Parts: sequence; structure tokens; C-alpha cells
Amino acid sequence: ILIDGVTESGQKNSIKIPAERYGQMVGGRSSNAVGKLFAHKATNSRLREFSISYAIPLKNKVINGIELSAVGRNLFFLYNGCSWFDPDATYDTGVNGQGFENAYMPGSRNLGINVKLKF
Repeated sequence: ILIDGVTESGQKNSIKIPAERYGQMVGGRSSNAVGKLFAHKATNSRLREFSISYAIPLKNKVINGIELSAVGRNLFFLYNGCSWFDPDATYDTGVNGQGFENAYMPGSRNLGINVKLKF
């Protein structure tokens, strides 16, 4: 494989390497100094949390009111520089790996309902 790029002296690369070595080189983690192939824009903007509530007043001897809420966390990205994974998820403890595609696990989204009773 002839990798497109330049040598340390600034000349166009003309050094061929075996495919196996290339695979070992790029198959490492970001702490192995493999960056460009797995580096992505980490700029993102998301709706991290959203909740909406409705209070129901009651005239009861025991319960004075009920409040119902719907809550969501990590609902969606407004903008994600890397459109197919979450650049905030980092699994490389040796370096700051934000923005690297590096042992990425799927992100989580949480939806829930809260019920508050007022006595």
C-alpha cells in the first residue's frame, strides 16, 4: 500500500508498506498516534434535557395536588460535526480522545415520567 502523504523531509511519500502493517497501524487506538483516519470534528450541539410538567390542583382531604412530568435526556443532536457517532463519548483513558472514533459504544437516550403527589 502506498499511503498518500509526505515524508518527514516534506517530499511526496514513495514508501510502500505491506497491507498487514497498514492494518495494524490504523487498527490501533488514538493513543497509538493514529489520528487522521479516525479523527472527526467534535463540534456538536444537542438537546441534552427536556421536561414538561402539568400541575393538577385537587380539593381532597389527603392529596392537595398532582404534578405530572415527561422528561427526556439526550434526545437528539441539533448539529453533529461527525454525523454518525457521539464525539463526547471517550473510551481511551490514556489521552483526551474526544472527536476520535475509538471503541465507540452507542449513546443512550432516556425517557421518563414523573408523578408528584402533594399532601
